[in-house]
Amino acid sequence: MTVGTTRSRLIPIIVGIGLIEAIAFAWARLWARAVNGDVLFGLDLDAYRQGAVRLIATGSPYHDALLTGPIDNRIGNVPIAYLYPPPLAQTFVPIVDVSPALVAAVWAILQIGALLVLLPLVYRRFGGALTPGSVCAVLIVAVLSYPLNFAVYVGNLSGWIAIVIAVMLLGPGRPAGVAAAIMAVVKMTPAVLLVPAVIRRESRLAALVTVAGVTVASIVLAPYAWSQWLRVLPNILRFPAGTDTSNLAPGAVLGALGFQTAGTVLGLTLAAVALIATVVLAVRGSWAGSVAAATALLLFAPSTIWDHYLAILVPVLIAAWPGSDWRTRTTFVLFMVVSASGWLELETQLPVRTAYVVVTVLAAGAATAWLASRGADAPSPTTALA
Repeated sequence: MTVGTTRSRLIPIIVGIGLIEAIAFAWARLWARAVNGDVLFGLDLDAYRQGAVRLIATGSPYHDALLTGPIDNRIGNVPIAYLYPPPLAQTFVPIVDVSPALVAAVWAILQIGALLVLLPLVYRRFGGALTPGSVCAVLIVAVLSYPLNFAVYVGNLSGWIAIVIAVMLLGPGRPAGVAAAIMAVVKMTPAVLLVPAVIRRESRLAALVTVAGVTVASIVLAPYAWSQWLRVLPNILRFPAGTDTSNLAPGAVLGALGFQTAGTVLGLTLAAVALIATVVLAVRGSWAGSVAAATALLLFAPSTIWDHYLAILVPVLIAAWPGSDWRTRTTFVLFMVVSASGWLELETQLPVRTAYVVVTVLAAGAATAWLASRGADAPSPTTALA
């Protein structure tokens, strides 16, 4: 047996052991809490469920507090903070009486299953060779990503947005159009994902038909809810930035350093650049680059960026990894290292928050630039780039 043969057999085993250890670590640091009834498990699902309860009772999922003005952006307001178009609350109507713990468990399992399938496919789509070792390595990245874990754990839609982005990265087509459209209708801000989906011919019809079909069906089922949506929308658009020290938006972080205006300007500038890049790259036919730029826009535009929002960057980094150079990969590694601070509950520390802003900008920018440089089409899935 040659040294090369021995090495080729040992690497998958070593990486597989690493995956098992990563899963054990994530379980011990976070997921075991769910078994013990942690209130954070499925926390955000309560906003959707309470919206469904109000929808059944009044015909509108929106709390009266939203009619009088913006509510505070704090964890205590989750039960009244249904800030989305009506379709999400309508989705929860049939399961409103189901145990919240069961709903949270199923919600998490569905996302975990989707990510297990999609992330290795994204890696292959952009030139990575799918071997037992590479699949385990991709999954290790996902398992060790605190933002991705916490997004799924807390029940936030960020996990589903990451899944939609993964679907879109697999290529322009009907699935990409449908995925982008559903997320845009469910949560208003990801509508930017419709830009590449509508510009690209392969996904345009599916995206437009899905948006129209879901919206019309929702209006027919709950017309009063949509009239109330128009009433509360101005207050939702004025939803204040989170004052908690977990807010990783440039305005919040630089504001804590005494540069509030500079931070706000930086965030808006980054968002504007990302928006322009999304449109320009989509028009030029760079599908992956446009999806990556749209992802960056979702990370820069809001005045509140909780750590789990950064989950949406994971599929983009996995897509850009296979053929990227060492400089680009270095930014990805730095992002993973800094975001791992969440496992140690250090993300509220100002130096860590500052590092979050820096590495997110670097990683998102490098991934977008690299994917855009590869043109309209991804490499053949059979290209074996480690």
